[in-house]
Amino acid sequence: MKNIHLVFFFVLVFQATHSSAESKQPISFDPSKIEVGTMIKFPVNNLPIMVVHRKNSDVVKLINRYSSRSVQMESCLGCNPILRSINRSYFVAWGYQPKSGCELIYVSSEADDWDGHAIKGVGGFVDKCSGSEYDLSGRKIFGTDTSPSELPIPKHHFENGNLIIEKPSAE
Repeated sequence: MKNIHLVFFFVLVFQATHSSAESKQPISFDPSKIEVGTMIKFPVNNLPIMVVHRKNSDVVKLINRYSSRSVQMESCLGCNPILRSINRSYFVAWGYQPKSGCELIYVSSEADDWDGHAIKGVGGFVDKCSGSEYDLSGRKIFGTDTSPSELPIPKHHFENGNLIIEKPSAE
């Protein structure tokens, strides 16, 4: 079964990157093909974007954790302010930490090999360089003072069930 997911992942990444690699057209794909509780990562303008299909239990944990707080929204206009996403099932973010430039590692909420880490049982992302940890809404739950409090979210929207990610203009 894992081989099937790897083949699908390759096809999805190939389609997403090849269909608009040389153009300024947005990247579009059906996120329902991503298995619940997993993440895919693909490049946009040579930078990684992550899409996580969150489990309902992870969404409930985030709602319980942040519903009573005033929520900071730096990088996701139009998003649910608690989940930091347009669609509660999917979290879309740039797959690197802007300050360190390092790619992030995805950690499932079911991963049991993260003893002593804030991420254990919560799920989220770990910056390989600084060790900062972010939950499945992209909020920092552990890390240095210099790490951003939230992971940046690319411009995106959903249309007819497809996730549309706008390609940023080259600077």
